[in-house]
Amino acid sequence: MNENVLVVPTAGINPLLTGNFTTAALDRALEYILANQSFLSRAIAEDDPTHKQIIPYVVVRHGERILCMERTKKQTEKRLHGKCSIGVGGHINDVEVLGAGQNVIHAGLERELEEEIHLHGRRQSLELIGIISDDSTAVGQVHLGLVYTLETSSPEFTINEPELMTAEFATVEQLRERYDRMETWSQIAFNQIIAAPSVAAR
Repeated sequence: MNENVLVVPTAGINPLLTGNFTTAALDRALEYILANQSFLSRAIAEDDPTHKQIIPYVVVRHGERILCMERTKKQTEKRLHGKCSIGVGGHINDVEVLGAGQNVIHAGLERELEEEIHLHGRRQSLELIGIISDDSTAVGQVHLGLVYTLETSSPEFTINEPELMTAEFATVEQLRERYDRMETWSQIAFNQIIAAPSVAAR
């Protein structure tokens, strides 16, 4: 955990949030993050509720199906064995390489996607649709999820570390069946952008 991660002051971002999933004024929240970002040692940030670590969290869609990943028993953290996730994401570091027109959040998002999965199809859209803020756990109190949906033209993909993760494009009903095995952020994302018709229909 010897890395520096992107953070913003909790006191500044909290007034822009509306519960555990914010969909209003996302532009303002993003502007605040980019204007007030700094980097903090992850070892310190994990125990510092005065800052929120920014995590891009990408939900990949193909038509009506959502990419669902499941952690295998070969992962080092036993508590995550069999856990499901519908989001690809991770910390943003101070060594991100920015492409033309990119900010540090987009650079971190693209790096995380490249590390986790190779989508064979054409990217049709990438949109920020919400912010997860779950203060019900110690981990949630120090992290903020920027939730994006990525629409791909093909269901074909390759997982880069298949020994650690399996994946498939799943129907809504298949995801409902796995709900109890989902990580907390995935449960929130499922409730808000998949089970909620007004958002899912965007």
